[in-house]
Amino acid sequence: MKQYILLAFAAASMTMAFAQQPAGEVKEYVLNQYVPNAYGSMESDFGAAERVVYAEDGKTVYFSNLIPRTQTDRWIKGIIDGNEITVSCDTPLYQYQVNGTVYDVKFGELVMEDNGASYTVTGVRDAVFAVDGDRIFVDEPSETKIRYMSYYYLNEQGNVRFIDYCIDTQMTLFEGGVGNKIPAGATCEQFVCHSTNDYGDHNTVTCNVWVDGNDYYFDHLLSTEALVKGTRAGNRIVIPKDEYIGCDSGYFRYFSGFYTTWEEDDEGTHVDYVLNISEDGKTLTTENGENTVPILYNYGSYWFEDYAMNVYLEKYEGDVAATPSDPYDLWWTDAYVELGGVYLFEFFLSSTDVDGKFINPDNLYVTFFIDDEPFVFTTDDFLYIQQNMDKLPYGYMDSEEWDITWYGNQVHIYTVPFDLTTYGVQAEYTVDGVTSKSNYVRYNTQTKQTETIKTGIDNLNVQTVVKDPTWYDLNGRRADGQSHHGVYILDGKKILVK
Repeated sequence: MKQYILLAFAAASMTMAFAQQPAGEVKEYVLNQYVPNAYGSMESDFGAAERVVYAEDGKTVYFSNLIPRTQTDRWIKGIIDGNEITVSCDTPLYQYQVNGTVYDVKFGELVMEDNGASYTVTGVRDAVFAVDGDRIFVDEPSETKIRYMSYYYLNEQGNVRFIDYCIDTQMTLFEGGVGNKIPAGATCEQFVCHSTNDYGDHNTVTCNVWVDGNDYYFDHLLSTEALVKGTRAGNRIVIPKDEYIGCDSGYFRYFSGFYTTWEEDDEGTHVDYVLNISEDGKTLTTENGENTVPILYNYGSYWFEDYAMNVYLEKYEGDVAATPSDPYDLWWTDAYVELGGVYLFEFFLSSTDVDGKFINPDNLYVTFFIDDEPFVFTTDDFLYIQQNMDKLPYGYMDSEEWDITWYGNQVHIYTVPFDLTTYGVQAEYTVDGVTSKSNYVRYNTQTKQTETIKTGIDNLNVQTVVKDPTWYDLNGRRADGQSHHGVYILDGKKILVK
């Protein structure tokens, strides 16, 4: 398949109010499609929950979101004509701001000109979908005919710029059930779920466990609020492999255990996920240790959406005063100014104290500094926060998960460009009116060095740490720049790996 270049970077502001769900018969479909990745090729995005409303007139249909990776929170209208549904390319969905200019975003099919090695977008037309029984789909792609559906806008020169696009859209009526629900009368206990990721980072999160006889219901075993159900037999809780747990974050989610030897040629096997209960009932540990991990995946795909290693749960005994651990892996880049007109700040913070013990994230806050001055997040500069904030609560994301995002321990903050030399982060933890602060950790945008200030911001006794070069993809995710072709960011600069 030919390679493609992303023409626009989605780092702007949606300002239209959310639309209400239209009246009519509601059906849920599994939406599978292919979307572009940071390496210049296409990757699968399977298992999305596409809600479709059929109006009473029998001629009108509404789609909840035709490219789930780019959430619009707008219903997209289509007209039914025989075995086809047509979506007009002239209907504004929301507004998109680029470098101070506001554009109307619409949905349509891109008109592509084949240049041999690549394609050029020359226009846009109505999007037409075929209907066959319980399927709604776009014609299968081929070497001579690939149809691109896109959220797009027209710039001041009248050229098409797309925010996201997809190919090979397929929707199939979902018949997988309704997911797990908490039974009436179940008792709840709170645990702390510990795990590590690929980089060895220690992650902690509170996990509620509801017990109804021998049935156990877990939330937040992984990055999902859908409930995972297991059944107790002796001192083991068995969660069956490939369990449908419900619709979460717009996707039909499945949970399973995954057994692997971690050898290069071992593709792994889906297995029941088993937690062993300690004698005192205060600790739950993964059976088979590091060889079995919990995984989360979407309908129609075994590709992991999330997984964690070294998982164990311990009963939460309540809040105690503690000094929070330091923020780490601070990073900043201006490489997105050309693409989307923004700076990206990144750092990591775990909900643990300096001894690695869990602390309640509800009591944990972060202060952000620019050139050693506290930074205030204002509603003028950040459209999707409800009030001005001089501290960010742990895990806080703005209402659109747009400018301020927090996934696990990783924080991304997008801002408009401004002059700066350093930015810093400090955590603080409060219990029973007593506040303790972490060290102040500062990143120098000129030297690319991280500095830990041991004695507080007013007395800059600095320990400097020079980090090894870290590669990032165009979505801001850490990546191994040597293992794939594509465009990466290294020390704030775009690097092409051939």
